[in-house]
Amino acid sequence: MQAAAEMVTDNLTNTLSHAPGLRVISRQTMQSYRGQPIDIAAIGAELGVRYILEASLRMHGDKLRVNVELVDPVTRLPVWSARIEKAGGEQAAVPDEIVGRLGREVQF
Repeated sequence: MQAAAEMVTDNLTNTLSHAPGLRVISRQTMQSYRGQPIDIAAIGAELGVRYILEASLRMHGDKLRVNVELVDPVTRLPVWSARIEKAGGEQAAVPDEIVGRLGREVQF
């Protein structure tokens, strides 16, 4: 499961970093927040970002289930969310699907 989470994180970070106008932090920077209480507003202010993308991954049988949310750190409210499920060999397509859906929503 850890390997799947790292793959999705790396692929998503890489793909989003190519979108004009988006500021994307590295997985290594994100790791510095691991194990700490999450305060979306504080992280948003510290990083100087307009939105924070949160996701959770779970295996459900042979399917990878990803819940993803784009959150406004000032209001702490989600501005977009999606649930994506992929089985077996389709799991590598999860980051592209997230980016596609997110791109249509925020029009980057």
